[in-house]
Amino acid sequence: MCSTSGWSWALFSPDRKLSLPNRQTMNPLPLRAFVMYAHEDKPVRDKLLQHLRPLEKSGALRLWSDHEIKPGELWDQEIRRRLGESDLIVMLVSDDFFNSDYIHDVEMTEALDRHNRGASRLLPASPDIGAVAWYRDNSDDKTHSVKGKTPNELGLYDMSGNVWEWCADWWGDYPDGSVRNPIGPTSGVTRVVRGCCWYNTPRFCRSAVRYRITPEFRSTHVGFRLASSPQ
Repeated sequence: MCSTSGWSWALFSPDRKLSLPNRQTMNPLPLRAFVMYAHEDKPVRDKLLQHLRPLEKSGALRLWSDHEIKPGELWDQEIRRRLGESDLIVMLVSDDFFNSDYIHDVEMTEALDRHNRGASRLLPASPDIGAVAWYRDNSDDKTHSVKGKTPNELGLYDMSGNVWEWCADWWGDYPDGSVRNPIGPTSGVTRVVRGCCWYNTPRFCRSAVRYRITPEFRSTHVGFRLASSPQ
């Protein structure tokens, strides 16, 4: 997943179904969402919680962050307990987030373990799109070298902005229901590109946004990323 400017995009997007944790390990609604953040980003955390309140009021989410820890409670124990009960883990990615020893040693260790077991879903979000992406407002109308911005939680750079990236998928409608990594039809006329590019506005940098172009198309705003499929 990529880290972009918005918050609601990371949880529910009109363009795709959210790939939720395994139904056998996931609690019924409301989903319990743990908000992971650096304390330097408290103002951003508050804005995130404000954006997500409608989902909480609708009964879809139960939000929790460490500001709810009551005086006298063992904060480390409570954080570990809440992480261990979470269905969704929303990560406010920033430089301070990556520099936090507690986040790295405790919260991310537990979060990645739950994600890998299918017990929770990691949902990274960045409070500042300019920290993670080259786009219209900061690109100077050109592409830039890789690693010029902050990576996402997997250590991947430029997953948003700079250039649209070719995907192996042929363009097609998403299947019905909850799915993880749908691969699209077996053939087609146009292939999928994702990630937006240096001349796009922030709304195109959402991870859910995709576009379609013919395979022979060439442009300074379209590129590719070398990757291999697990055997």
